[in-house]
Amino acid sequence: MGQAPLVLRAAPPPPGTFSDVTHQVPAYARSTARLCQALVAAVVGSGRAASEVARAHRVSWWLVQTTLIVILTCRGILQYFFS
Repeated sequence: MGQAPLVLRAAPPPPGTFSDVTHQVPAYARSTARLCQALVAAVVGSGRAASEVARAHRVSWWLVQTTLIVILTCRGILQYFFS
């Protein structure tokens, strides 16, 4: 005699993607808000190069550069350089 087959009683979840969202991790973010703030503070506060900060924090140069552009654009600082 064999066992009865397993029956799934709950409906399967709808197809799609799942992204965990918290205060520190925005939707679909690959890095935390705290890390991004630390990167900007390291570049702007100490005057270090983006590549040097990326190496020190063990992240890509691209993440540091993108974070700087987003943060400085939101604060309205970047407009003075390109106007």
